[in-house]
Amino acid sequence: MEKTENKGEYQVIEIPKSGAHDQKSTPPRGKEIANNGEIIETREPDGRGSSSRHPTLALLQSRLLSISRPRGIYTSTSNHSASIYRVPKILAGMSTRAVEPEIVSVGPYHRGKEHLMAFEKNKLQHLNSFLSREGEKGDHFLQQLIEAMEEEESRARECYSEAVDMSSEDFVMMMVIDCCFILELFLQFGDITAVHSENDGNLVSMITTPWLLPIISRDLLKLENQIPFFLLRKLFDLLTPDPQNRENYLDSAIILSKRALIFFSLFRPLATKQSVKQSYLAEPKHLLQLFRSSKVLSLRAILSYNYNPSSIQPMQCVRQLWSSGVKFRPRREINGKAVSFLDITFNEHNRVLEIPTIHIDDLTNTILINCMAFERGHSHIEPHFSAYIAFLSCLIKSARDVALLSSCGIIINSSQSDQQVAEFFRQLEEKAVVYTQNCYLSSVFRKVEDYYSSNLAKLRRTYFRRPWTFISVVSAAALLILTAIQTYAAVSKQ
Repeated sequence: MEKTENKGEYQVIEIPKSGAHDQKSTPPRGKEIANNGEIIETREPDGRGSSSRHPTLALLQSRLLSISRPRGIYTSTSNHSASIYRVPKILAGMSTRAVEPEIVSVGPYHRGKEHLMAFEKNKLQHLNSFLSREGEKGDHFLQQLIEAMEEEESRARECYSEAVDMSSEDFVMMMVIDCCFILELFLQFGDITAVHSENDGNLVSMITTPWLLPIISRDLLKLENQIPFFLLRKLFDLLTPDPQNRENYLDSAIILSKRALIFFSLFRPLATKQSVKQSYLAEPKHLLQLFRSSKVLSLRAILSYNYNPSSIQPMQCVRQLWSSGVKFRPRREINGKAVSFLDITFNEHNRVLEIPTIHIDDLTNTILINCMAFERGHSHIEPHFSAYIAFLSCLIKSARDVALLSSCGIIINSSQSDQQVAEFFRQLEEKAVVYTQNCYLSSVFRKVEDYYSSNLAKLRRTYFRRPWTFISVVSAAALLILTAIQTYAAVSKQ
């Protein structure tokens, strides 16, 4: 006999132990398997009991239960090779919104949080849409997805720096749903034509509110909200390719990377075609690293390591450089191609500092904080984003600096005041530990400081800093010349 016990708001049903699990172990309608193996009553986000479970979820659970495998909690241990970990508290404290998912959770770190539960049905709808790409073979396709995920379970767990205390069934189910949601999202918004399905014409995005997509894109670029890229690729490879375009699948990783970057570029121009092709030179660990690689690989070869700052402050702020004659211009394209926003140059001959336009908004804040956190956890990679943050932090010291860069078209600020932007970069500067003499912007630091220390720059900021100073100098020079002429004329008459 089953023994029931009321624990809080759920009714828990204890199931007799058995060695194997078959279809009879499927939980009753309106129930769900908890992490500890108990069956609990499922509830909607508003707290009411669900009258029926999603059919795909029920099928997924029954498939998992039909597999003969040990039950219970599978606890992985953290390891040095992990690529998905918590953002350091010193960075997370700057903006919780930039670190934790706002709408959709993928992976184990934020799974089950109350404010994220409303989107779970949407993820299941995307899973259904993904399965429908195989037509009538959808049921068999789901079984393939589960088996593929089971093969990679141990490897996937090792990608997380913290122990993942989830049963095998829960972990596999979570990864299948999350991977299929992301893949379907990329296929729907990242050039769907490369995947063949007789039902393609009926595929309509389940996300009917446009304002959700920018938030989802931000959530998928958060370090704590990642799943291993190799899982996405493995499930993507199981899709049946279009026989007429089979050459497109010679390297599915490049195709998948391209879909991902196209999706992210819907909300901000991100990468050139060349950087999309190059971004899979080495297998990315996850989507955040893929995005970062697309920006870093599109940089020109401007690395230099021979800069030794003459003072503790490696470079002056915008106002100081402006008064010394430095011109600020937005860097947009090279030969018609978009440039990475990391690509900063300084021409010492015409005193022009070119900086790609940066939008100050939630997406940019998310990118900067999470890429800097990722670089901190991987000492073997060049800290390009950290160096970029250090450079801008040197330039921006006050609201006036922000206003000057905005007037030049370098900063586009739509949601924050100039003072808030200056404060944001001040906080970033405190967290960005970068040796400016040994980064990709070292040559730019050196050139700017060399010019600022030159006699020409000193002359400009001393005598030509303000209009009335310039007028006074010109007037004095004119008076001196006239006096000299008058003296010469008087001497000549004698």
